[in-house]
Amino acid sequence: MNEKTLILIWALLSIGGIVSLFFLNKSTSISQLKIYELRDGMNWVKIVGRVTSKYVSKTGTTFLTVQDGSGKIKAIIFKGMNNRRIRKGDRVEIIGNVQTYKNKLEIIVKQIRVI
Repeated sequence: MNEKTLILIWALLSIGGIVSLFFLNKSTSISQLKIYELRDGMNWVKIVGRVTSKYVSKTGTTFLTVQDGSGKIKAIIFKGMNNRRIRKGDRVEIIGNVQTYKNKLEIIVKQIRVI
């Protein structure tokens, strides 16, 4: 094969891969769960609830308590993620990963927005 043919094949495969990822991303949705449904090790879960407390540590990590009608959970936002707008009383949508720390479930926030 000559160089032009290889470049053409590479370009077509690259474009095809990008288009496939776009449609795969659009078809993948994260189902909203209630807090009581969360279990250790769950990844990419979505919850909606009200912030009942907020604490920012000296290191910049933010600790929220979020409550819905089924329970409450600690939400951890590590330094570097923009969360200045979030206040106690805000209704938020959180996407993150669930883990156990000191025998309590918490959600490590990957995305958060006030709704």
